[in-house]
Amino acid sequence: MFTDDGIKLFLSIRAQDIQTGLQSHQVPYFENLPLIGMAARLAIHIRGRDAIEYELLKQIAAYLFGVPQMSFQNVIEVLQEVGFIRVVRNPSRERRVMPQVPYFKNLYEGLSEYADIKGINEYEKASVTILNRLASGPVSQRTILKELCLDTQTADLVLNAGKAGAYINSFNRSDGDEVLISPVYFSEKPDELAKVIEKQGVELAFKTLEAIRKHPGWPLSAIQKNLAIGDIKLHPEQVIFIREILQRGILQPPAVETNSGSNYFLFTPPIGNEKIPVVEKEIYEKAMALIAAVRQGQHFANFPIKSPLAVLRALQRDSWLRPTTEAKEQWRAVALLRICKVIPVRSGWHEVHLISTEENQKALNLALQLFEMGDVTEERGLNPEAQLMIASGGIYHETLRGLGMVKSLPPVPGSQSHIINMVDNLMEGIQYGT
Repeated sequence: MFTDDGIKLFLSIRAQDIQTGLQSHQVPYFENLPLIGMAARLAIHIRGRDAIEYELLKQIAAYLFGVPQMSFQNVIEVLQEVGFIRVVRNPSRERRVMPQVPYFKNLYEGLSEYADIKGINEYEKASVTILNRLASGPVSQRTILKELCLDTQTADLVLNAGKAGAYINSFNRSDGDEVLISPVYFSEKPDELAKVIEKQGVELAFKTLEAIRKHPGWPLSAIQKNLAIGDIKLHPEQVIFIREILQRGILQPPAVETNSGSNYFLFTPPIGNEKIPVVEKEIYEKAMALIAAVRQGQHFANFPIKSPLAVLRALQRDSWLRPTTEAKEQWRAVALLRICKVIPVRSGWHEVHLISTEENQKALNLALQLFEMGDVTEERGLNPEAQLMIASGGIYHETLRGLGMVKSLPPVPGSQSHIINMVDNLMEGIQYGT
């Protein structure tokens, strides 16, 4: 289905974003994508839990995740097929769901592989591809539709669904071209971003933001000096673009204060919006501070860190780092955020110890995800209310609401020609039994 392995990996992540946005709408031209999205959303909420009553989970899924009760069994079957749950019966013959959901990208790899094998239709594939592209930055509608070879009808349907689900938005440039943007990734100051794109160009903006996402926490001074972000060379106009989005507050880089001055480290904005909650801003800020600390050691230490990722993995594994003479400066901002303690061990030497709280563990996990994938997976779409419901095992009387949900969902508008084609196909089926 997808020859691009990068997009294939993100298939279920984008399906989750799309389904989260569209849970209050019917999209008749989507087939398997909603099912994959529902499975992903349910999986992250039951991960790490003990046995859950089947009927309770069915009600919660309908109430909070928009899973029609008639579709719940299909979602359960998907999760069983990929090995994320077992369904057992207790002595009273009541069904219980036993979660065995993996962490990090293994969750999404398993569901993406399932979706790729089962197949998704042209509308779903276009939706996933467009949203995956918008995860790196704004894109010209004319450009991406040409790249995907989409006809007008398909493009209209896909964009209508995206706008109804609040995971695609657009604004017009003075030359008449329409720029697509995902509010999931750029929910803060979209008007300011539009002004910069109008001035600098959408392709330049996309390439620059994509480079920042691929190399989170790259220092601003190194970008200006080397005209590069990691291994990606930049045009001088891209550096001008970076300065402008910094001045407008679209990007708000954390700083590491040193005796020789301040170093600033670039990140794309925190992911998520009101309709598609993905990551708490405070957790994201802590993750940025952790990455900034290891980037400081990579670029500005007297004895540079060779692998920032290895340092973060060691901190996660051991909850402490070996003493160095530069730890105090490097980890000062992290200590101020109460993520780590910087402990003196001898004159000029300090150890770093993780303060083991749930919030700090989440931030460290997120920092590792940003390094490894350039995106958020672990806490993506997590709903605390749903977790509390599942964990408490309480009784919720939402059955009737769940049963009526499908009938009450407003449809996403389609094009006139698409509606006519659907009616024609239905008529043929009625007349000829096809």
